[in-house]
Amino acid sequence: MKKTKIIIASLIVAAMSLTSSSALALSGANADNAKIKIYTKQGGDWFRALYIKTNSDGVLEVKNALPGKYKIEVKSSDIEDGQIIAGKFRMLDEDGKRLREKTDVDVYMYISDVKTLIATIESDKEGWINLASVTPNAIYEFDVRGTADLSSKDEKYRIKVSTKIDDSEWYRSRYERTDTDKTLVTRDVIPGKYKFRYKRGDAPANVPFSLQLKMLNDDKERIDEETTVNLYAYIGGQKALVGTLQTDDDGWIVVPGVLTEMKYKISVK
Repeated sequence: MKKTKIIIASLIVAAMSLTSSSALALSGANADNAKIKIYTKQGGDWFRALYIKTNSDGVLEVKNALPGKYKIEVKSSDIEDGQIIAGKFRMLDEDGKRLREKTDVDVYMYISDVKTLIATIESDKEGWINLASVTPNAIYEFDVRGTADLSSKDEKYRIKVSTKIDDSEWYRSRYERTDTDKTLVTRDVIPGKYKFRYKRGDAPANVPFSLQLKMLNDDKERIDEETTVNLYAYIGGQKALVGTLQTDDDGWIVVPGVLTEMKYKISVK
């Protein structure tokens, strides 16, 4: 009975933390410019996906969050008494597509290892949801109801991206269109392995496209200086270095001639 009471009390506090300030401007407390490590569980294993700062209002802003499990960790030197981390997440659907209309997102929290529904939050038209408080080291799970539409457009290819980070299994990470120059633009790319596949009917498998990527470094931090990136391809099952690229000061690189039937590995020095 005591454990049940603890779970119920935790559930009430967690639900209040998500909903009590929904009508107010989103902000944290004693959390401005705090360094946050973001972990996610995709493909069956946990890995660190991002290492960023909250903004001046103590809000942790995360773009392109896949449905799945998440937890945050505050850098020890940035932990303060009475600290509250607010969260703002732009959700993708299960296929990695951007949300283009208001969509319900179920938010769960694991309380005493029990997956518990805390709230159902309606995103805005771009997929953003707000959490008034995100508890460090607690495990959350986001479930996006429904799927977004990604219709075909002339001279643009729809590309499904699969990813393998560290020891994870392969998982679907993005589903987007190229621009009219046949370039797929993606931000905050984690070093790891990648595979690409066209939506059937958009292009033959042997037609190459280009990638324009904003890379993260091996510590999952955003790059702020020129950095060397090695690109490998698996040819006949063997990993071969196919290019050494240099990012700009913001971590951007362009990779031409990418093939959908090839598996790639991107390594940041």
